[in-house]
Amino acid sequence: MLKKCIFILLPLICIFCVGGCAKRTSVINSDFFLQQQESFSIYDGNTVEKLPVPLSKIRQILGNIEPVTFRQMNIDSDISLELLFFYKTAENPDIQFVIFDILPNENLKKIYELQTNIRKQEELSVQYSSLLFEDDNCITIEGIGEADKHFLYIIKNVNNGNAFKVIGSFSATYSVFFDMEEKEENDGSDNGSKYYILKEVVLIDSALSLTSTNIQRKDVYVWDYGKERFVLAESSRIISEENADIPISVQYSAENYYNYIKGFWYLKRYAQELSKSELIDTVEQDGLQYVNFTEDNGNKIVDVSYGSYSDHFEIDKLIKLGGQKPGLRLSLKKENVSDMYFYQYIDIYLLGAKELQMKTPEVFEVVNYIQLDQPLFEYIAEAKEKRKENSFNGIRQQLTGIFTCENFSIDIKSNKQFVVRTDTKEETGYYQLEERNGNCIISLFFDDADSVINEKYFLFDGTNNNRLVFLPVQLNFDNTVVKNRKPMIFNREET
Repeated sequence: MLKKCIFILLPLICIFCVGGCAKRTSVINSDFFLQQQESFSIYDGNTVEKLPVPLSKIRQILGNIEPVTFRQMNIDSDISLELLFFYKTAENPDIQFVIFDILPNENLKKIYELQTNIRKQEELSVQYSSLLFEDDNCITIEGIGEADKHFLYIIKNVNNGNAFKVIGSFSATYSVFFDMEEKEENDGSDNGSKYYILKEVVLIDSALSLTSTNIQRKDVYVWDYGKERFVLAESSRIISEENADIPISVQYSAENYYNYIKGFWYLKRYAQELSKSELIDTVEQDGLQYVNFTEDNGNKIVDVSYGSYSDHFEIDKLIKLGGQKPGLRLSLKKENVSDMYFYQYIDIYLLGAKELQMKTPEVFEVVNYIQLDQPLFEYIAEAKEKRKENSFNGIRQQLTGIFTCENFSIDIKSNKQFVVRTDTKEETGYYQLEERNGNCIISLFFDDADSVINEKYFLFDGTNNNRLVFLPVQLNFDNTVVKNRKPMIFNREET
């Protein structure tokens, strides 16, 4: 009976194994993971943030959406965090924004939503900070939409995080950016804390003109605290100058702009000092001053040397600035405190193919930098060599002539050959000049024997044109030692 059962079961097991082990073709792509995954993560700086709730729960509320990015922070007075979530749908290519309150047991409550005109995911930026007052909270969303149009949305937190409203919606052809100004808390002490509030919103837009296509319109908006809304404070026309030496791709792409300026840029005044000895003195006295734009594993970095100190900035995002000269704003990464983000940025304007203006947060003045055809240290080495040659030329002229010293004379030619003569002998050779620690060293090389001077290396002291002093020294690898011998004094013969 047992054998009969085994005989019947074996075919069934084989059928099950063949059917269960048959190769199935599955298309694995980003859409597959977005549909199947229960979680969603974003890379933010050096850390990976994981969606605090399953993606399936969000889809139960929003439908079959495609997540773009998110931020998790506390934007009200309770201890729970809120979820700022960005997504797209198959029907709408523009990014939509929603705020969820995360309740116990990972339940979600939608408290605000906004349909933006932003399309480019890589250009999307969101910040949450005080904006109009020291202690208010606003969300700013920036990005680029269809036809590379720039958008900025300012959303104010009202009723302690229970409600939000758009207080500013801006768009422009070339750029939309906002300037912040520093304020100091007036607490009656000398060490009042500093904070930043909005100064103005600047729009660079196209201006209709029948006579010129280079005319742009600049509109400046400020917050009217009495009317509680943004008002137009300034409107003007600016002429965009042609920059034939700057590639067109640089002027219309923030990423191309940054790639174009990568590398070292030095103070503009160095250009006038390249062929002068002043360059050495400037660098030695003030220190080397430059800016270096780099990129490391996708992280954009700016290093600025002011000579006596330096700054290291990591870039959070690039903002293209319109105007008369092609500009770029580098929004800087900074450590957040209690989920509040502080704005710092570097503004750059290309004045030509190899010249730019830049202002950093720590330096209030605008500084002009240039790009050189070769590294500056090579120019400095050339300048040092030129300075040394100029100095040596003067010494060679001073050395040329016939001199007497005790019981012999030396006839030094302009071609660096010399002849040492006594009453009974004559010895020939040539000399070389070398600079060591700011001192001039003369080396004497004899063609045969040196039986008169009996020294090879001397520290030169040209007291005057008619009197030369040779101080015998010993040259070591890292220093020069004066020998315990009296100096040789040479007096020029009158011709």
